[in-house]
Amino acid sequence: MGEEKSRRNGRALTAASVLAEKRPGKHHDGRGLGLYLRVEPNGARFWVRRITIRGKRRELGLGSPPTVTLAKARDKATDNKRVAIAGGDPCKPCLGIDVVQLAGFHECVGDGGRLSAAG
Repeated sequence: MGEEKSRRNGRALTAASVLAEKRPGKHHDGRGLGLYLRVEPNGARFWVRRITIRGKRRELGLGSPPTVTLAKARDKATDNKRVAIAGGDPCKPCLGIDVVQLAGFHECVGDGGRLSAAG
């Protein structure tokens, strides 16, 4: 069996490696939480959590180092995973909004879609 190259090195990130990482790309934490340190070509760095919610894959931003430490990013990723496993959507609390039923086209325009002189 030959060695397969993988983007993930299987090793968990350390606080020192997070601060030192400058190469653009996604750097996997290796702990099974779907946590990545994303480094942009312009040097911007932020935590991303890849998660599947009700069959749809998403990436959730968790903040930027050093404001959000590795330990805090792992805590947030764990919390998000628990919410998703329970059938919830970890994005809802972040957005601070409730999902509401939107009115349909006919409810909005009313009167057969004609504009009124009052409006």
